[in-house]
Amino acid sequence: MNINNRYLLLICAFFLSFSIWAQDGGDGENPFLEVEFLSDKPFDYGIRLFGVEDGKMTVEWGSEQEVLDLKKSGTLLKGKSKGKLLKIYGKVAIIECSNAPVMAIRVDKMPSLREYITRRTSIGEVDFSQNPELRLVIIENTNLSTIDLSANSKIDSLIVPSNKLKSIKLPLRSELTHLNCMSNGHLVEMNVESANKLERLIAVQTQLSKFDLSKMSQLRFLHLGLGMKSISELKLPIESQLDTLMIPMAGLQQIDLTHSTKLRALSVDNNFMLSQLDISNAPELVSLEAEGCALRELNTDNNRKLESLKCNNNQISRLSLKNNSELLYLTCFVNLLSELDLKGCPKLLELDCSQNEELTKLDLPTTLYSVDCSGCKLSVLEIKTLEGLATLSCSNNGIKKLDFGKHEELTALNADNNAIELIDLSKLPALLNVNLSNNPIKELNVEAAKNLSYLSINATQLDACALDKLYRSLREVNETNAGNPQMENAVDAASGSKTSIATDKGWVLTVAGDGSGCKETAISSLENVSITLFERADGFVISGLEGKSYMVYVCDINGLCVAKQRVSADNAFVYLSNPGQYLISIDGVKNINCLKHQIR
Repeated sequence: MNINNRYLLLICAFFLSFSIWAQDGGDGENPFLEVEFLSDKPFDYGIRLFGVEDGKMTVEWGSEQEVLDLKKSGTLLKGKSKGKLLKIYGKVAIIECSNAPVMAIRVDKMPSLREYITRRTSIGEVDFSQNPELRLVIIENTNLSTIDLSANSKIDSLIVPSNKLKSIKLPLRSELTHLNCMSNGHLVEMNVESANKLERLIAVQTQLSKFDLSKMSQLRFLHLGLGMKSISELKLPIESQLDTLMIPMAGLQQIDLTHSTKLRALSVDNNFMLSQLDISNAPELVSLEAEGCALRELNTDNNRKLESLKCNNNQISRLSLKNNSELLYLTCFVNLLSELDLKGCPKLLELDCSQNEELTKLDLPTTLYSVDCSGCKLSVLEIKTLEGLATLSCSNNGIKKLDFGKHEELTALNADNNAIELIDLSKLPALLNVNLSNNPIKELNVEAAKNLSYLSINATQLDACALDKLYRSLREVNETNAGNPQMENAVDAASGSKTSIATDKGWVLTVAGDGSGCKETAISSLENVSITLFERADGFVISGLEGKSYMVYVCDINGLCVAKQRVSADNAFVYLSNPGQYLISIDGVKNINCLKHQIR
């Protein structure tokens, strides 16, 4: 072989080696990324790619290559997989690969990458050390155990919830503004203090216990806690822009809100050892949730913009609300309140102060549409002026009287276990559910409640006749007002009441009665009225019913009921086509013998 041929071979070998080196992304001129699948079996896949600019990309499955367009506005690469490893050559700015059996998405040979997005895949690790332009990382519901972004100073958003992360390493000088690492139950290490430009931090359900956020002057949203591990150290921003602070179930024993002057929403619920909460430096506060702590006192005098307050399940004996004129929703049940002054809350819509066993007096704002004061020590409850009231629960008190005004919106009334003897429901047309059990009530009428679906009168003092009258006042189920209305009627006289009056209307009762208990005439309004029958070819016209609602039965001489119908007018027509002798019974009490002739 002569010298010229040797030189030619050396030159060819050099260019071949350079071509292979360049194709592997050694100088960044021909960058690529790899997607490794769990199996080489064919399946449908889809990968969305965005180019740095409009150009071409080479898709490689083993020895098979295909050149496709790579658009800056996005290209969807999809089809049947042709192996376990897919290589994509080209300048890619964004890759999104989700909901696929993928074990790795390698981007260390793609220096132009700006955004990396994958959800519900099986990736376990990612090397971002060669991606200086990286700004956004979203990795969710994967096997990722660690992430190192120390070389990615331009990173702006890191969203990595619901993985298996143990550590997160952030760049020392970070542009990071959004960080979400929630639901990583093994996460014990993260240098979050280096991210001084953070605006939003979510780190609930992790093992992180120390947070020094004192230098984060741009932080606006903070969500920590939820029970994985107690927070032993929390330093909030000194120059604070915090708008929303949520730290539920975090094992807090104290919290310093001195510098949180712009706070609008605060949630510290279920910090069982938190006995003090000073919110006096938060004049912008609109919403406060402090349920399930150990608070003994809560002062909201400086929180004049407060609209929603939840402080139930504490040990609060004093609650000052004198300056809360914007308060709309108050939940303070299960505390030690003996008084509750609501004069400073003229806009209040919802109140739940139940299970304050020493609370003896309650003056309610007229704006309320929902009240729950069950389990207190009230003997008087003034509700007549609450015309917009929709739900009232006042069970387990010592209330003797409920005086309703024009409550056309009231749908639910729970007043069981009180001392109520008389109650007038005639002005409550919207009632759906009523519980008056364990009251010394002797009579009740629910005729006004045309949509009533549940009524409980257990352990009241209604006798059989009063029960029969109550049954007659129940609405009747029909096509326009259907349903399966239920009545709990476990009273001493129930077995002697005529429950068929109610069941014939479509009601389901817990105790059946035979009607033997009431010796009075069931149709007292007809005692002195003459009922007349007028025979027609196809039946009888009954007159003299005075527009009341009764059930009319028609039985033959053998006692077989051949017809029944509900009537609620002065006159009613009973259809009978066959001649013979019949007994027409009104509510089973007023009986009239008649003879049907053959009329042509």
